[in-house]
Amino acid sequence: MSMLFKATVKLTEDMVVKCSSHGHSFVLDEVKPIDLETEGMNPIEATLSALGGCQLIVAKLQAKSRNINLISIRIELEATLEEGACEDPGKIPHIDEIRTRFFIKAANPEHEITNFVSYVEDNCSIGYLMKNSAQMVPEVIIED
Repeated sequence: MSMLFKATVKLTEDMVVKCSSHGHSFVLDEVKPIDLETEGMNPIEATLSALGGCQLIVAKLQAKSRNINLISIRIELEATLEEGACEDPGKIPHIDEIRTRFFIKAANPEHEITNFVSYVEDNCSIGYLMKNSAQMVPEVIIED
């Protein structure tokens, strides 16, 4: 069974983007060189958050069936954008590596927890998307 997901994003002012989906919304913003105050996360931070959120949901949903006595879990994620890539029109800004740190408290031996983290990483749809890339199908609609 397939599930269709939809989102709408709209540039509102400066670099502020309003994101919405099924009655929920949040704001993305880009760090300004002079003033570090922003209205929201930048797109990379939001992407890292989506990955971590997906992994946490998989962990919560699957812990019991995988015999993991999960007490608490959090993930810290990091990625480095190639410096100067955004300013150079000849370069495509990219991230070569995403680092995740799983902080887990569980009543299980270390090897079971480590295997569980591997399972979570292998079964997160956002992680799968990042590793395998979905086909992008753009459509342009010219508005009056």
